[in-house]
Amino acid sequence: KQWYQRRVAITAGGEEEEPTYLTCDQSTNVCGIDADKAPTCTPSTTPGLGTNCTSENYCGADVTTGIAECLNYPSSCYDNKCKGEEEEPTYIDCDQSTNVCGIDADKAPTCTASTTPGVGTNCTSDNYCGADDTTGIAECLNYPSSCYDNKCKGEEEEPTYIDCDQSTNVCGIDADKAPTCTASATPGVGTNCTSDNYCGADDTTGIAECLNYPSSCYDNKCKGEEEEPTYLTCDQSTNVCGIDADKAPTCTASTTPGAGTNCTGTEHTDFYCKDDEADGAALCMYTPPHDCYNKKCTGQQDYSTTVIDCDQSVNVCKFNDTGFPECSADSRGEGVNCSHSDQFYCNSDESGAGLCVVPPVHTCYNTKCWGNAIFSKVSIDCDQSSNRCTFNGTGYPTCTDTTRGAGVDCTGTEHTDFYCGKNITTGDALCKETPPHDCYDKTCTGEQDYNTTVIDCDQSVNVCKFNDTGFPECSADSRGEGVNCSHSDQFYCNSDESGAGLCVVPPVHTCYNTKCWGNAIFSKVSIDCDQSSNRCTFNGTGYPTCTDTTRGAGVDCNGTDHTDFYCQQNTIGGATCQQTPEHSCYSLQCQGTGNKTGTYIPCDGATNRCGLDADGSTPLCINDARGSGVDCNTSASYYCGYNGTQLKDAICIYSEEYDCFDNICTGALAFNESTIGCNQNTHHCTVNITGYPLCINAANGTSGAGVFCKGHFSCKQDKETGVASCKTSHGLLPLYIVIGIIAVVVVAGIVVWFVRKRMGGADDRQSLLNRETGY
Repeated sequence: KQWYQRRVAITAGGEEEEPTYLTCDQSTNVCGIDADKAPTCTPSTTPGLGTNCTSENYCGADVTTGIAECLNYPSSCYDNKCKGEEEEPTYIDCDQSTNVCGIDADKAPTCTASTTPGVGTNCTSDNYCGADDTTGIAECLNYPSSCYDNKCKGEEEEPTYIDCDQSTNVCGIDADKAPTCTASATPGVGTNCTSDNYCGADDTTGIAECLNYPSSCYDNKCKGEEEEPTYLTCDQSTNVCGIDADKAPTCTASTTPGAGTNCTGTEHTDFYCKDDEADGAALCMYTPPHDCYNKKCTGQQDYSTTVIDCDQSVNVCKFNDTGFPECSADSRGEGVNCSHSDQFYCNSDESGAGLCVVPPVHTCYNTKCWGNAIFSKVSIDCDQSSNRCTFNGTGYPTCTDTTRGAGVDCTGTEHTDFYCGKNITTGDALCKETPPHDCYDKTCTGEQDYNTTVIDCDQSVNVCKFNDTGFPECSADSRGEGVNCSHSDQFYCNSDESGAGLCVVPPVHTCYNTKCWGNAIFSKVSIDCDQSSNRCTFNGTGYPTCTDTTRGAGVDCNGTDHTDFYCQQNTIGGATCQQTPEHSCYSLQCQGTGNKTGTYIPCDGATNRCGLDADGSTPLCINDARGSGVDCNTSASYYCGYNGTQLKDAICIYSEEYDCFDNICTGALAFNESTIGCNQNTHHCTVNITGYPLCINAANGTSGAGVFCKGHFSCKQDKETGVASCKTSHGLLPLYIVIGIIAVVVVAGIVVWFVRKRMGGADDRQSLLNRETGY
């Protein structure tokens, strides 16, 4: 198409100094110059000046000069480079959506901002905009698809096709209009499928198709697209639906299935297929699993009392249009679910409904199954701890591994209080009770021909059994035989020569050994062992052990423990009796030794004894026997005293028939200046363990300290010490007595005379007695 300038300019070299412009459509006019050198526009059958544009451009003109310009149509995708016209063309970056390319004086490319866009191309909604990396020429690239065409089509009169995976290639046309397939970083033509489809392609054209996945259940109708849609019966498992020219539904045989729905699980087990009566849409009819299934099918409506046999573990109960029951193999049917907290097996009630039967738990189970009816005397082996007995249709016994079976209940703990036996003939379970014993046999003796055969068998954890010949067997099924011991005293277990259990009661001793010695190669090895509550044994090598079952070895002492003796051990841990004889008087203090010789501690030897601390010097008062003392002549009256200032050495003080007795008791130790009054004619003095003085009543006639006197005397005690002394009298004593009697008689006569004289004149004289004081 040819486009023309609509204005003429007087250019440089023209006639006007400041050229003017005149509007002139040069497609039907030509420009000229008048006498004033001004522009003219004259109609003409031949056109004026213009330029040629392609079909990809439209005509424009410079706003000032009116010179015609070919302008690019707006594009959806623009070139992004400009190319020069040098011998070896160069390229510059240029976004031609807002710029146009040009050529400068050196033929190099230029990029100039423009209100009209540069070169580009238009893409469809199926494409996106790209550009060649080298030339910058805009390209319409295909969006990624989920399914690509696999052929390219030529443009010949009779088009040809070539194979071309357009996921990694693009199609083109060569000079002969034949198809080409070129590797490309951007994919070719394709289509997008949903997750319900998979990718396929037309066998002839290679055009990508979205095909339906196989379904569990298929629609059985096709729907038309008329104003009032019609439906056509069509099994879409082997056909696909279509629409004809009249928008009516079609059903066409196909190697790929049509529409349907997917069900969960396995057909004819977890579900069966059904179609909606109105639109033919496929439906999943789920049949969930049960533990026990119904065995019958009951009708509906008028047939609600009609019952047919139907094992619904492999069939489903259906109904025809009238409600009559049908047993269909389409899937499983109804049932009941059982608790899985224990074993169960299935049965059914009178109506045929499934039942869960939980067999009772037994401690011992039968080992045979017996038949029924004509097979009532037939048995088969069957461990009913994990199987149960049933019958086939003829009554023949079967052993079914669904649950446990029949048995008996025993008391106690299996393998301890009992083990399971059986009746050899019937297979019925028996409780073989094994009561506890204190001491168990260590051997097992055979029976019958083997009654002299003995094998080792610790029957505290094993039981003695016999095989069919009587040969002995030591079985871990339970404990075995033994003896029971008296529990009135300690005991430990042993066995006699035949291996029979024995109760051994260890003797009671007063003092026990404190070590155990080994045996054989360990005969010189000892370990500590308090045998008052333990006893010595040996392990298999002879090494000593201290066992806490009973008391052990020791010695027997005479007298009463903690009074007449105390226990001590020798250098090898053997017990010895240290006798502590009874004394008349006991020490009240213990004295140290060595550097502790001057150390004393209180200790009543009547109930305690003196010892030394671990350092061998410090005194101890030990309350396990009586201590040291002195023996007195018990045929005479005595009391206990002590030598020196300490109370360590007791002495016997014998009572005397003194003429005068002391009347004070003095203390000792810290109380050596303490005194108490004490008439020692009827009492005697002693001290307590601290040294405090005591005055003891001499109920047994034991008097205290005093002195013997001679001649005529009187007793006198020292006011401070209370020590008695004798005060001697002379021979004038009888004269003094006579004079004294005479003096008493004279004085008495004078008193009588005076009283009588006073009483005679008492009436007329004032009383000499003071009323208040009486004097």
